[in-house]
Order: sequence, then C-alpha cells, then structure tokens
Amino acid sequence: MTKLSRKLLISVFTLAFALVTLGATTFAWFTLSGTVGVDEFELSTATGFGIEISADGINWGNSVTAAELGVNLATKMDAVTSTDGVSFKDLNKESMTSGFITFNLHFRSTTEDLKVYLGSETETFSTPKSWTPDTTFTYRGVSQNPETPIDIFAADSLRISFQEHTSDEFNDEEGLVTIWELDPSDDDDKNVRLDNAFVTNDGLFMYWEAKGLPLSIAGHSLPTVVYDNDDLGADTDNPNLLTLSETIDGADNYYFGYLTVRIWLEGWDPDNFDAIFNSKFSVNLFFEVQGAE
Repeated sequence: MTKLSRKLLISVFTLAFALVTLGATTFAWFTLSGTVGVDEFELSTATGFGIEISADGINWGNSVTAAELGVNLATKMDAVTSTDGVSFKDLNKESMTSGFITFNLHFRSTTEDLKVYLGSETETFSTPKSWTPDTTFTYRGVSQNPETPIDIFAADSLRISFQEHTSDEFNDEEGLVTIWELDPSDDDDKNVRLDNAFVTNDGLFMYWEAKGLPLSIAGHSLPTVVYDNDDLGADTDNPNLLTLSETIDGADNYYFGYLTVRIWLEGWDPDNFDAIFNSKFSVNLFFEVQGAE
C-alpha cells in the first residue's frame, strides 16, 4: 500500500471515528435534554358535599373520569417549564403545546358564592423506580455512586395549576391562577422544592454537571407555588381556587364556576432527570367548598 493510500485510509477512519463520536455526543445530549418523560399516569377527580362537577357542563355528579375529560392516559409527559402555569416552554425557551396535561372542569352549587378549595384528600403518587446511577453526583443531599441503586419518584417533579374562568368559554387570557407543588404521598419529607429560586446544588443540576453538560439557568424563572399538604382544604389560610357565582339562563337554582387544570413535569425541578423516564404516576384531585363570609 502506498503512503498516499495509507494516508487516505487513515483519514477515512479518522472521519468515521469523528462521526461516531459526534453521534454519541448528540445522543447523550438529547438523552439528557429531550427524553425525560412519563408514558403512563392515572387521574381521578372528585368533590365533597355541597358541590357538583362536570366535564361538559351537561352531565353532573361528584366525580368525573379521565375519559369524560378527554384526557389520554397514554400521553407522553415531557420536561417543560412554565412561569405562569398557563403557557409552557421547553428548557431551550421554545413554546410547547404538548408534553403536559390540560383539561377543563365545570362546578355548580345551589349556594351562591361558595368558595372552592383543593381538598386535603388530594394527592400525587409515583410507583418507585429503582435506578442505578451511571455517574457520581449529589442527589437529595447525598453523594450517589454507580454501585448503589436508588428509588426515584416521578411525582416529585410534578406541578399542577388551576386557572379560574368566569364563563364556560375558558378564555386563557383571564382568571386567577394557583400553582401547587404537592407533597408526593410516597415520602413527604424528600421532595426538593424550588419556589422562587433554583436549586443548583442537587439532583438534575449535579447530574448534568457530572455528565459534562452543565446547565445554564440564565433567564429562567419559576412562579411561587403553594405546596403544604397539611394546609390543603377550606379550613386553612391557603387561597381558594374559584368562587361559584355565575348564573345561567335555565338553571335558576344553581351558581357556576370554571377551572382549567394543567399538570406537568417541571423541567427545572431537581428531581427531573433521566432516571424518571418511563415511570408512572397518579394524580387524585379532590375539591371541597366553604360558604361565603
């Protein structure tokens, strides 16, 4: 083989190796930034005494199913973020119209100005997923290593927003929005929370850094959330979600209210990294009321 042929062959191998390396890097990048998600979840919605709920404003009762709400239980949940609980973006600040759950609820009561609260029976739940880290990083204040499996809970990065509306048109431009980060029922004392500040020394951020792909949080922000399960319900100081005050022609004995509910996996949450991929979670929403003061 001539020197020119050998050089050409070496060049071809070098190029092939470079492409393989680039492909591996690209795969790792997208694995870390684009495939965190949940493929299956359960949803239940119910109300207490004195209030009825409906998915369509026609059929009323004390509970509605995911099928009645038009929620696809096989919806893929992606890592998205929101500053207001209404509009969503991916972690590159690109607008998102999928990757999260949204549905509308109608409420009614025969008592005027009833205030609707998220009840204490509301809970989020994850099936624990055993995961063996592929690198050493800090998670929940403890150094994790590739030799020791840990349990991961997808529900730890869930957020739920409730947007009040004044009519059944469910206009996104109107209405008070309350955002909840509920304590997962698995282990209430382990969920690392964000509130108004980013947690940059645990979980997601430490994992990315250990993988050689540090995150940039510049320009990102999150809203304040209400998250203490002990304070859920009408007998607390937490805000009510809506007030039943609208009247409708032909329904003289009822007062109505409307909510849009959105459920998402907060992409900047310390618990939201590859380990939760293909996990399962459930959300049980319970609403209760309190009379007007």
